[in-house]
Amino acid sequence: ETENLVDIILKSGIKPSSSMEIGTGSGAISIALSKNLPKDLKSKFLSIDISPKALKIAKQNAKLNNVNNITFKEVGIKDLKNNELFDLIVSNPPYINTKQIRYLEKSVKHHEPHIALDGGKDGLDIVRDILNFSKTHLSKNGEIYLEINSKRQYESIKKEFKSTFKTIKLLQDQYGRYRYTYLS
Repeated sequence: ETENLVDIILKSGIKPSSSMEIGTGSGAISIALSKNLPKDLKSKFLSIDISPKALKIAKQNAKLNNVNNITFKEVGIKDLKNNELFDLIVSNPPYINTKQIRYLEKSVKHHEPHIALDGGKDGLDIVRDILNFSKTHLSKNGEIYLEINSKRQYESIKKEFKSTFKTIKLLQDQYGRYRYTYLS
């Protein structure tokens, strides 16, 4: 589904000069966007993660893909000291509620680090952190794209942040499942 999120962003027509990926993991989103956004943008990326192991892999992937406009930083969203405004904020955050992790397919729960899955009681702990960060770090015409778990999570996001963002949309993946939310 993450590949579909990249496609949605690219098809949106956004032309960000400054982008941020939160919870970069392998760097797939930042790298794919960097390689596919118009080259004349000279867009720069800040990609953060709390895992040094993930960042090592992300840096290797960026090098393998000849991408050099991404700054990787080992930091969590709550601890990031940055006054920059971003035109694009994107994340595939942990969004599974804690109790449901044990019911995930074995290929997911044994392959992905627990910290990359566990979004807290309702699955939205990190999503809230991202959206609260975005209140002061999203440029005037900036856009946010997040992978989420369900329409129910979208409804919670919409209810909680309707006074903060002028637009909040629920987006579907290529199979018609509600998987993403867009905010601006």
